[in-house]
Amino acid sequence: MHGYYSQEFSSPLKTSASCSIAFHSLFRDSLHTSETKSTPWNVQSLQILGPASRASVYPNSSRIYHLPYIREVEWIPKGPVTLDVTPITAGQLAALAPFTQFARAAYCPSDRIAEWTCGEACNAIPGFEPTWASGDGSGVQLYPTHLLSMLTDIRVFRRPLDQKLFPGVPSNIHVHGGFGHEHAKTAVTTLKKVEAIISSKNATSVVLVGHSLGGALAELGALYMSLNLPSHIRIKAVTFGTPRVGNQAFASYFDARVIDFSRVNNKKDFIPILPRLHLGFEHPRGEIHIVSPNNAFACSGNEAVEAECTKGTVPDIFWGNILDHLGPYQGIKIGTIYCK
Repeated sequence: MHGYYSQEFSSPLKTSASCSIAFHSLFRDSLHTSETKSTPWNVQSLQILGPASRASVYPNSSRIYHLPYIREVEWIPKGPVTLDVTPITAGQLAALAPFTQFARAAYCPSDRIAEWTCGEACNAIPGFEPTWASGDGSGVQLYPTHLLSMLTDIRVFRRPLDQKLFPGVPSNIHVHGGFGHEHAKTAVTTLKKVEAIISSKNATSVVLVGHSLGGALAELGALYMSLNLPSHIRIKAVTFGTPRVGNQAFASYFDARVIDFSRVNNKKDFIPILPRLHLGFEHPRGEIHIVSPNNAFACSGNEAVEAECTKGTVPDIFWGNILDHLGPYQGIKIGTIYCK
């Protein structure tokens, strides 16, 4: 959940009758610290208007830096933070490698993918038989070229999912308009190809993989497949450096429909913290955060704020490093320049 404020308060901040955060002597004329009163809400971060650029409060901390005008408040409506952070084993990290290579291969030209001659990524998965490769890198997405501008553009908007593509989805489920538009371009054709493969190979599972914008499309594709394929088909999705795709209703619905989902984030990559929460976006569960080589953590919940998780490491884009978006994801770099 989130709250958005641009005025001065002298009483506990309230968002509804059931949601409140109470601070002790919160507003002063200059930057200072103050103790917080006992509160049922855990503030994750504050963004402020004034001489300073930001202020933060984190779980298990009783102090807050602030100025008179608060712009944004983000919190977890579940009382004391009890989210779990679990180290990822070497074996679990190694098991991600094939999915990373598939995400890497997606940056290569379609003809090389169709022939499975895309260099290191293809060589790492010998014996794979491509059935169909789509995209031209321009009108139909093959690899992301303008993702950052899509995420930071002030015209970022959410729109309901197309009921023709996502039958039965509640109307309060919204996704990033650009992501939804890109997914719709090839959704029907992709579904037909997948159905044909399931029929000819007697397949019982479908795995969707992607990086960056491709990760957002894989996330939408996983939900799409779960709604349009027979219920006995197991859906799995693994994404890398994925931005937030939809609102809280989308995240909750996705969590219920796509049980086997992992979104892998690398070090200080800030793409996963975009679009911002105050714009109404939220991640599904399934975060795996690579902190350093051979050192990664599974972060529970939808927006974990622990230091081992992405949001704890990169609370703002100015703390991030865009080069980490390309990897290495456990030794594997992803991007057009790595398609060799």
